[in-house]
Amino acid sequence: MKFVFIIVLFIVLGSPLACAGPLEEGKGAYDQHDYKTALRELRPLAEQGDAAAQFMLGDIYDGGQYGVDENLSEAVKWFRLSAEQGNPEAADRLATRYDVGNGVRLDTEEAKKWYRVAAKGWRKLADNGDVRAQVGLADLYEFGNGVERDFAEVYFWYSIAAMDKSSSIYALEDPAQAAANAAKGLTAHQKAVEDQRIKQWTKIHRTAGASSK
Repeated sequence: MKFVFIIVLFIVLGSPLACAGPLEEGKGAYDQHDYKTALRELRPLAEQGDAAAQFMLGDIYDGGQYGVDENLSEAVKWFRLSAEQGNPEAADRLATRYDVGNGVRLDTEEAKKWYRVAAKGWRKLADNGDVRAQVGLADLYEFGNGVERDFAEVYFWYSIAAMDKSSSIYALEDPAQAAANAAKGLTAHQKAVEDQRIKQWTKIHRTAGASSK
């Protein structure tokens, strides 16, 4: 009996479900579009200052889908709180709202401020291999939001993102196609320079990845 009890205890305590905290449970519900459960799990964390939970709450209220009514003032509130902690996705979304005057007053200076926050956060994550951040940074360079418009950077970051074929970002856009489109705005020399830079970036990050194993 003691042996059986130990096995059961190990299964219960060692299972992912048992180990999952409110953030993991909330994110799981969020990813499954079970927004009512996500709100219940994430709101206490968001109120305690968790930037990831704050962003997800903002996103839920921004869309107004899956049983939750759209509430732009709540969306802006949570995006702002998350962005103030440097969350680039929240900063990007907040900047876009100020850029078009959706849910807030139209304010291009405020939009630029938050785009710069987004660019700083995206770059840090992009340099560490985050595909979503690489695409986010490329988007900012493409439209000159928070950074100088630069198609060489657009080509570079989309090309880097395209290397990860398993990324869920492909459900939203194709980085390889976006890189090909950006390449049309480069001279042959500019593209050659960026291709060399891409090789160097890949070499450095592959070496860093191998040494960390």
